Amino acid sequence: MARIYPFFLALLYTACSPSLEDQIEKLAGKGDEFEEAKKELLVATDQAVQPLLESLQDPHLAAARPEIVDVLSSLLARLDDQQIFTVLQEHLRDDPDPRVRARIAYRMGVYKRQEAIPTLLEILKDKDSEVRYQALVALDLLEGKLNQAHKEILKKSARELLADPHQGVRLEATIRVENFVQDWIREARELELKAQLQEAEATYHKALAYSPTSKQANFRLGLFYFANQEREQGLELLRRHGLLLDVPLLNDAPIIDGRLDEAFWQQAARADTFSQVSHYHNAVLPSQVLTTIYLAYTHEAFYFGAHCYDAHPESLVVESAEHDNLKAHQDLIEMHHQPQYGQLNYSYIGINRNAIITDAWDTGNDWNRDFTWDPETAVATHVGADFWSAEYKVEWGQMHFPQPQPGVIWGFDSIRGFRGREYSKWPLSHGGPDEHGLLLFK
Repeated sequence: MARIYPFFLALLYTACSPSLEDQIEKLAGKGDEFEEAKKELLVATDQAVQPLLESLQDPHLAAARPEIVDVLSSLLARLDDQQIFTVLQEHLRDDPDPRVRARIAYRMGVYKRQEAIPTLLEILKDKDSEVRYQALVALDLLEGKLNQAHKEILKKSARELLADPHQGVRLEATIRVENFVQDWIREARELELKAQLQEAEATYHKALAYSPTSKQANFRLGLFYFANQEREQGLELLRRHGLLLDVPLLNDAPIIDGRLDEAFWQQAARADTFSQVSHYHNAVLPSQVLTTIYLAYTHEAFYFGAHCYDAHPESLVVESAEHDNLKAHQDLIEMHHQPQYGQLNYSYIGINRNAIITDAWDTGNDWNRDFTWDPETAVATHVGADFWSAEYKVEWGQMHFPQPQPGVIWGFDSIRGFRGREYSKWPLSHGGPDEHGLLLFK
């Protein structure tokens, strides 16, 4: 049998294989054909560049053009070919197809193309909402590469985009705005530590001049006043922004049955401004599920109630059946009490829909919880047609639960776990004991 040499095998393969142009056309397809075409073009590396660049100009390949962008972006990351970047930059500014502009914007962020930052800032004014959205996403991915001039442009544009009709644009703009607010807050807190109080206050006001409704900035300014001889001004600022609850002293105690149907709860302090907990950003974004908490006290005990809206309460997730063994990935309501406000120590109390409770005392030192702390409590839950609710009572005078006098301030927050998919919190979206809300006992 005649021997066939590798050279001739390669020639035979090339002759029988689809051309690069054929592969580019297949980018408009789906499934295996699309994936195979993309793989072949990436394997061809620099040989594919010119056909791809030419195809990007071809109106007959409209369906494939966003995918052509993806392949060119991948080749740019491999080859660092300036010609590819130049062409993509031109299309980012001027391509008539918003899908192409949006795809290029996103890829510039994914591949950390710092030289694209000026154009990405320009297209924040693009007439297409998806392009604006992808430009914001890309600029987030490139955040560490922004110089001061870039940041000033983004600072102005992000605030303007808070009113954008596109939900995704508003969300990304809110996150960018809050990032800038956090920069001022960090600066102000450092000034506080140095006892430069006038400068700290002025810096907080810079943050609020930029974003007057920022809960984080109003929270920090309120605490600043509270801690620096302007208690009432601080409390009023916190109260106005839903960061402080005035807890009333009531005479008649409710029956602990989980139903929240007595007049007692109508007189209690209430809060329903829960925000999504996120590990990726600092923005305070409203929760997707409605939660309302109620707080009041008598001379004998502290009372907490929670009404958790749920369109499908038959699907409530319950993974724990033992005291002090609540699992995080289920439906539950949690709270933290901080009787000595300003210190790191606080209680942790979690309740699931079966009224199983976990209670512990947290020293604030790397989640060092003492689960032997078991105060005498009463707890009950109820499941309705479109909600579940909980009632909790703890008597005064037990360890870590001193009876407060009127005018006393405690720290407090509450977290709701929804199906283990979303966690929401009052008063802010994240933070430790130094970001608890305030309770003022009346």
